[in-house]
Amino acid sequence: MARGQCPAGWTEFQSRCFLFSSKKKPWIQAEKHCLKLGGNLASVHSPQEYHLIQKFTTENAWIGGHDAVEEGQWLWSDGSPFLYTKWTPRQPDNHNEEDCLCINYKGKHYME
Repeated sequence: MARGQCPAGWTEFQSRCFLFSSKKKPWIQAEKHCLKLGGNLASVHSPQEYHLIQKFTTENAWIGGHDAVEEGQWLWSDGSPFLYTKWTPRQPDNHNEEDCLCINYKGKHYME
């Protein structure tokens, strides 16, 4: 994607476009909203992307990770490889068999 190709109101970072919304929704509704806009919930591929997303999300925020297909096998909703590993220690942990990935749990930021 050429620079300046993100829609108005979106944030461009390393040839990707991000839109941050403060509207609270269940994960599936948030993903459906992103699909309507032509995207997906954010996937994370570098510490820089992770920190960018945290910068715009001060409370719990859904990102596109899920293990709904098979417990413990995390996938990104956009289909990209789930390779990023610099999460908060021991996360994602599947506590209570949660299937969706959120960041800033209880407002806590983890910086590597």
